[in-house]
Amino acid sequence: MKRNLIKLKNISLFKIIISFYISIYFKNYFIFLILFIYLFINNIDNLYIFVFLLFLCLINSSLKNDYIRIGIIDYKINNYYLVDNLLYKSILYSDDELYSGDIILFNDSNIIEKDNQLKNNILYYHNEYNKIASFRIRKIINEYINKLDIETKNILYKIFYNQILDYTNYNIIFNGLLSYYFFKDLIKRNKYLGIISLLFYSLLFCFQIKYILIFIDLFLSKTKLNNLDKLSIKSLFIFFLNKYLFNNYSILLPLFINLINSFNLKYKSYLYISLIQSFIFGYTNIIYTFLFNIIIRYKKYFFIYSFFILLFPILNNRYLIEIFNLIEYFNIRGSLSLIGIIIILLISLLNKNNTFLMYISLIFLLLIPINYPFVSINYIDVGQGDSILIRDKFNQTNILIDTGSIYNYSKLKKYLYQKGIYKIDYLII
Repeated sequence: MKRNLIKLKNISLFKIIISFYISIYFKNYFIFLILFIYLFINNIDNLYIFVFLLFLCLINSSLKNDYIRIGIIDYKINNYYLVDNLLYKSILYSDDELYSGDIILFNDSNIIEKDNQLKNNILYYHNEYNKIASFRIRKIINEYINKLDIETKNILYKIFYNQILDYTNYNIIFNGLLSYYFFKDLIKRNKYLGIISLLFYSLLFCFQIKYILIFIDLFLSKTKLNNLDKLSIKSLFIFFLNKYLFNNYSILLPLFINLINSFNLKYKSYLYISLIQSFIFGYTNIIYTFLFNIIIRYKKYFFIYSFFILLFPILNNRYLIEIFNLIEYFNIRGSLSLIGIIIILLISLLNKNNTFLMYISLIFLLLIPINYPFVSINYIDVGQGDSILIRDKFNQTNILIDTGSIYNYSKLKKYLYQKGIYKIDYLII
């Protein structure tokens, strides 16, 4: 048929997103009817796709449980097991001895409300379960990795599980985007080989939610939609799966980079990536952001090399570790305060599309203490425990009272990074 029933190029994606969002939240048939009329009056081409979306909304609202009961254990961290439910991660509290690859069936579910867990793609926690099977090869691989030296183990955990076991570095090159762009590039070169490799990798280690974006891209590649429309549809689909996934950096980072590439922006992408990185993680890395496109192009070789380390641990990874440690020296801590944002906007008005000047200005603002000119007392959320940061003007003196538990050290570290703090003058425990 030359004429499709759904004319995607004429779809008002903004209207669909708003309608879909309201439909999910209200779960009311009257609301569905109003939104149906709202779209129908404007453009009959929207009718078909909106009927389909309403059908999905009705299914979603009728489900008694919005979580997946079956899962496979990735590994144990702290005092709980991390469980892969395909579309999200769950945590399982149990005194039983379980292993990576154990397949379990949950009997209960509670949603996680903690912000730090949601950003780690952990949506639910469980206590009651039944073990139904075991995928032994995953257990063998996990036990093999755990026997390696601590530095190699941390690198492999960051690559294959997107997780750091202790509080060492390696969070620049080996972030979750490495595997995402690796498989995306592999599928682009050879679709079938790429899909099989992705599924095989997920079966052996863990399935990360951002891989869903790869499969959506595969479907959308057959359409003639522009990049912004494709991004809108991906956002719709992720929202339908679970709205809490938008709290997950694993989803947000690829979508942000996708958004940057969808617009003809005033400045080059590395400036916006620096801003995003500093806002989300509390620091930016000069090498990683300035050479982002080049690193993305060649980082697949780091990924392949990690497989060789896994297969042949006799290989010397000392040079690889030294490279990562060297890159860490180019970390610039801090995120822009309101004063910093005002200054960067004024600089933007004064210069004419000079990305390098804007980038240098951003780094300079993060480095100098003018970004935080006032005395402040900050109460830091570190879960169970207390932590108070007292800062003198321009970060001249920093006093930290208590640190919380070791399990929440990463939150404390991120907070200190966001404030541009390199040294604690007084630590009171």
